[in-house]
Amino acid sequence: MVASVPAVTWAGEGAEENDGAPDAGHALPEIVVTATKSEQDPFQIPQNVSVISGAEIEERIPSTTPDLLAREPGILVQKTNLGGGSPFIRGLTGKQILLLVDGVRLNTSLTRYGPHQYLNTIDPGQIERIEIVRGPMSVLYGSDAMGGTINVITKKREDLDPGCDWGGIAYGQYGSAARERTGRLRFEGNLSSFGFMTGASYKGFSDLTGGRGVGLQEPTGYEEMDADGKFNFRIGTDHEIIVATQFVRQFHVPKTSEVTLGGKEKYDYEPQTRHLTYLRYEGSNIAGRWLDLARATLAYSIQEEGEEVIADDPLLETRERNEANTLGVTLHLMSNLGVCGLLSYGAEFYHDRIGSRKEEINLDSHTITQVKSAFPDGADYSSFGAYLQDEIRLPGPFSLVVGGRYSRVDTEGELDDPGAGETHTLSLETDNFSGMAHLRIDLLDSFAVIFGVAQGFRAPNMEDFFGKVDFSSEIPNTDLEPESSVNYEAGLKLKMSRMTGNLFYYFSTYDDLIDRAEVGFTDGNGNGVQDAGEESIFQRWNVGRARIQGVEMDALLALTDRLSLSGTFSWTQGDDLTSDEPLRRIPPAHGSLAVRYDFQDGLWAEASGLFAARQDRLSQGDKDDPRIPEGGTPSYAVFSLAGGATLFDRLELTLMVENIGNVRYKTHGSGIYGPGTNFMAGCRYDF
Repeated sequence: MVASVPAVTWAGEGAEENDGAPDAGHALPEIVVTATKSEQDPFQIPQNVSVISGAEIEERIPSTTPDLLAREPGILVQKTNLGGGSPFIRGLTGKQILLLVDGVRLNTSLTRYGPHQYLNTIDPGQIERIEIVRGPMSVLYGSDAMGGTINVITKKREDLDPGCDWGGIAYGQYGSAARERTGRLRFEGNLSSFGFMTGASYKGFSDLTGGRGVGLQEPTGYEEMDADGKFNFRIGTDHEIIVATQFVRQFHVPKTSEVTLGGKEKYDYEPQTRHLTYLRYEGSNIAGRWLDLARATLAYSIQEEGEEVIADDPLLETRERNEANTLGVTLHLMSNLGVCGLLSYGAEFYHDRIGSRKEEINLDSHTITQVKSAFPDGADYSSFGAYLQDEIRLPGPFSLVVGGRYSRVDTEGELDDPGAGETHTLSLETDNFSGMAHLRIDLLDSFAVIFGVAQGFRAPNMEDFFGKVDFSSEIPNTDLEPESSVNYEAGLKLKMSRMTGNLFYYFSTYDDLIDRAEVGFTDGNGNGVQDAGEESIFQRWNVGRARIQGVEMDALLALTDRLSLSGTFSWTQGDDLTSDEPLRRIPPAHGSLAVRYDFQDGLWAEASGLFAARQDRLSQGDKDDPRIPEGGTPSYAVFSLAGGATLFDRLELTLMVENIGNVRYKTHGSGIYGPGTNFMAGCRYDF
């Protein structure tokens, strides 16, 4: 379905069938946790949240995980390349959006500012559900959670009945526009209270064919291998231990816009890898209401991003490898204090050890020369945070969620200064206090009004402090402070027997935004004047101020028990208060519509459409971006048909025709066009 009833769950647990809201073929989540870290009906949460359920994930037969977000309210997915997919939420993207996997940070200190591809390192085949919280979540989740938070929840064995049982799925998928070949095999089972689930996937994409007049977009194709496993042991009814591991390896993913628009002969992300392993304990009813829940996680991840580039000299290839080795420790506790509210509190610690190297290869002589890498090899980046939040039921129709957090970041690394023949040890220490308050007023059993104010922040990361520095052109700044924001919002929530919906308006201010500023030049002859050939020197400073406001809407109407209509709409306007011009990369007004009919015996059909208005309100940076056409990004409307059936109880078949009209389109700021008419098929067999 295009729009799902807003809901969000923690770790895929606690979801039950909803017997009060319209389903039109889907059981809707009733208990959700991520937005407040406590179990609640999504209708009760005083924020704009939504979930992409497991049933929707299977029916949308996504090629990549970012594709799943394209139809969600208030989200626009930018694609620099086929292997990318960067979500924009409330006008922000990159390291101003927090990505989580099972509650563990996907963002690292190397996460880039602009659109990036990290969300695509999560295999859709292992996803149970995706949780989306719009607006700042820095009180609970710390740095980067300014525009929103996306938590990708992976599957685990749920059936731990006494005895022994096992099964699995075999899945295949094909798409004509990129000759996509996807296959996945998964096994799961349990021996009494011990459960396991393990799987592996392969994806192969050829170059993508765009809509009318675009033709084959070269280079876009790549390959991917994934593997994952999750093991859980339940102790009684109140305690569980989980061990999980995930691995992805993408091969030669082209950054298409750098080749087609940037003039480079080659620009591949090679390798692109991610490895996450974590150990988690979850317990409830530990000490009555004084300790109602405890969750502790120890996680270790390795994210490596390589770049292989051939630019001006066709005989010279540059190969760069940047790696973040991250140790994470988190503790979350909850105490039910009765009239004093439901208290959530905890702490988290993450430490990155950075690996960075770069070399130039002469393709004629095959000689290799080591050159200065983007970041100091062996640099350290640590973050600590402690938070407290209370959910209070006030007299009458009022309820309140208030909270605060203290965060601290420390980073240190060594840089060589060739001109002075010295090595510098540089460090940065900074901290932040964030707070929030959300008020909910229940006017009727099915209607609520929301008012909220929340602070967000983003601590300077390695790219801000050291990023691609060279003492001849850019120098570090040890006095950087976190970016900060204040978000004000008001919303309406509706939940009736046959209709659900949300309408939110938000207004956000941003201060101390980090940007490059010219601070001098290389005065080679010492005359105090910048002569020809003398390069400017830049430094990152907290120089930016901005304002973003917008509207988010979504609704689901069950016309009958089998027929449903759903839709979304969002509008965003951003202003750069420093340069007095539109803010860069602001999405146009966009949305979706869908009508769905559920037949008997697992047969369903759906017609859907995506639309976006023209975006011609551009900053100078937008005008200089070759990914944005002169005059702005054109409007578009793309329609699709999909349907599915369950055969022989165990075999499920899904068919889709995407972009029926073969429309030429691309989302704002993207480096590639969307697929032309794309015939897709997915086949799943349960055994």
